Amino acid sequence: MKKFDPSDRGHFPVAELNLRKDENLYVYKGKERPLVVIGAVKSRWANALHDEKVFLCAPLFTFKERHTDVFKIQCAAFFHPNLFYLPAETDGCTGEGTVRLEYTQPVLRKALHNYLAGSPSKPIGLSNEALALFLNHLGRFLFHRDFDPDVCKDIDAYRELVRVELDKVQRA
Repeated sequence: MKKFDPSDRGHFPVAELNLRKDENLYVYKGKERPLVVIGAVKSRWANALHDEKVFLCAPLFTFKERHTDVFKIQCAAFFHPNLFYLPAETDGCTGEGTVRLEYTQPVLRKALHNYLAGSPSKPIGLSNEALALFLNHLGRFLFHRDFDPDVCKDIDAYRELVRVELDKVQRA
């Protein structure tokens, strides 16, 4: 690989990548990270004869030293519409962090692999309770609506309890 140069416009794409003559390959350096798979769709964009499976995924970012305890508590209490808190788990994520909903993107199946944990190792996923919270928080973020009013009422009540307690601590 090399830096893009204007003279590269005349080069044909590599055949193994299944790129057409009017398509270009861009490579982004990044880090592999856990994702929450939100859903899957089948597409026939590249080939009319065969389905291509594409997953809608939201990445998980772990907290760094610069993130205060108050910020972490606010994330866990749904203060931020674009962030969904996930705790550290022995058989799950190695560190606490947030799913960043604003970075949701489509990912091809061949670019994903299961995140294994535990003994024996098995793919991890959200519990039924966490999935209900996640989907309702996502619904509010994307569509500004509540999918399950009872779950959303619980989210709002929890956020208010935490807000009251944080106010007490900050006033002290």
